Amino acid sequence: MSVTSSEAQTYPVQLYVYDLSNGLARSLSRQLTGRQFDAIYHTSIVVYSREWYFGQGIFNETPGRTHFGQPIQKIDLGQTSIDPATFQEILTDLRERYRADTYHLLQFNCNTFTGELSQILVGKDIPAHITSLPQDFLATPFGQMMGPQIDAMFRGGPSSAPPRQMANAPPSAMGILNNVTRSAMTNGHTNGAATSKVTVKPLQSVAHLEDLKRSAPSAVVMYTSHTCPPCVQMHPVYESIAEKYSEAGKYKDRPIVFGQAYAQSAQMLMQSEGISATPTFHFYAAGKRVNELKGANASSLEDAIEALLWSQYRPHPHSKLQNPADLVPRQAIKYKTIPNLMFAQQKLNDITSRHPAKSFGEKADIQEARSILTKTLFPWIHEGLAAGKQKAMSNQDSEKWIDAAQKTIGVLRLCDIFPIVDLVRIAVLDASQSEYLSGSDQGTKMLDAIWAKAKADMTLENKATLLTTFRLIGNILAATPYSTNAKTVQMARHVSESSDVIALLVFGVLSEDFGLRGAAVNAAFNRALLQSEGRSLFITAPKENDEPQSESDDEVELICAVLECVEKEQDLERLHRATAALLLQLYCAPSWHATLHSLLDVLEASQKLEQKVKLIKEDTSGKASDVCKLLEQTVRLIKAQ
Repeated sequence: MSVTSSEAQTYPVQLYVYDLSNGLARSLSRQLTGRQFDAIYHTSIVVYSREWYFGQGIFNETPGRTHFGQPIQKIDLGQTSIDPATFQEILTDLRERYRADTYHLLQFNCNTFTGELSQILVGKDIPAHITSLPQDFLATPFGQMMGPQIDAMFRGGPSSAPPRQMANAPPSAMGILNNVTRSAMTNGHTNGAATSKVTVKPLQSVAHLEDLKRSAPSAVVMYTSHTCPPCVQMHPVYESIAEKYSEAGKYKDRPIVFGQAYAQSAQMLMQSEGISATPTFHFYAAGKRVNELKGANASSLEDAIEALLWSQYRPHPHSKLQNPADLVPRQAIKYKTIPNLMFAQQKLNDITSRHPAKSFGEKADIQEARSILTKTLFPWIHEGLAAGKQKAMSNQDSEKWIDAAQKTIGVLRLCDIFPIVDLVRIAVLDASQSEYLSGSDQGTKMLDAIWAKAKADMTLENKATLLTTFRLIGNILAATPYSTNAKTVQMARHVSESSDVIALLVFGVLSEDFGLRGAAVNAAFNRALLQSEGRSLFITAPKENDEPQSESDDEVELICAVLECVEKEQDLERLHRATAALLLQLYCAPSWHATLHSLLDVLEASQKLEQKVKLIKEDTSGKASDVCKLLEQTVRLIKAQ
């Protein structure tokens, strides 16, 4: 029996358990504390296909993909009947208390959060050996010695004046404490609203160093000591410099990472790197050491970092020009109009009824697919989006309608599938359906089937389906790179890079049909907006024997098509969108030197656009003025050296 919307739905809840010490607690705890501790526990709650945890605030990630690595244990907590919408309301309340400034390693930590969340979701606490760990640790003599230092770290006490008893703390203990604190307080997001201020990664082994070098094109490591006065003097300076150059700051276009290794806890690493004095700074480019600096000189350190970055990056020719963000509307275009559902359902019934099936089995499959769409997608849209409400759909029903849509798309003629494509257009506007589509192979295959079928017969006989397909593409590409729904962004990226989708856009922006051209231009604008958000003001410095980075043939063809569309378009609104799309496609393109600049010269693009400006200036309307500004800025981009 199929699941109906009236049946109560439950969701599985799991506890993911991690070891913040990465095994050090198990091997060193007995000699440090006199008691065996198998791990320093970090926990998170997995529910609604997301992993939720507390550090610098409340964050979520794809399960098992956080910066904590792989969990050492997964515990089934039970099932919850709380739906995702209600859960979000609960999180809003929890965020008022679980903030970055309220975090405390011992008194109010990740396990406090998961314990409360577990009580809310399933009515029971997380295992006691996890929640009791802080008190068990503080009950040991070593814990009583470390307690004041830990408390000072989270109470805003002066870090320059540690408690006297810490002077006798073993270096290995300090290494564990620093490592655990950094792991616990880091949120793992590079572009979230709340970003960890911990930008220097602790290194204790050669493996740690290799991981650091792999994480970015440029890396700096400070080899230091707790007992070296010049080192102690440089620690806050180094952390300040690392914060300045961190990816969260204005230097994000030149990724660089910072590490720190203490002689007391990284002897093998320092030996392998040939460190004979502290402080010593090593500089790595593409994984290879390219420079060494000894001594506590902040000015020399910054000069060496700038030299390292210059060896890896060069300013893009467009970096000194006005950012298109000042001229281009940053709001993607979405098609939110709900179709007449009664008409769409009747149309689908007519199409499936008169389809000349090749066999009785095929006819039965089509009718079954039609019935599934009628029972799942149609009522969901009618009771939810059409009514201005958020209506949940079970994963089982989502799977059913996607499978039914794929079957009908595969069998029906292109001109007959537009009612189904239009339903998909509406479905992707809903965050939950968009996430389900992007997270399932079945959803990706269904979308790919639409693109392939449309590309195979791009004629005006199929105008209704092609028009709806362009609107569907536009809705998918309207996802922003900073969306909290990572799967939706992933789907948008996948669609934007599809050769079938690019071929459809090329056809559309060059179409003689006014409606098709308009929808295709809007989709091309959304695509350009999506791609431009991640563009860097710097390009990778050329290396010997490197192949120049170039655009794909599909990408070049689309740029040429949009350029031709701009040249020919007479409607100011569409011309504005097409010019904005071209401007965004070209601005800070990584392959500017390798491909695009010479291509645009051959096409005489700047001359064509300058001629277009002369024609547009004859119109004195405000829209014409806006279009001229975009065209003139695009000309400046093309001429940039």
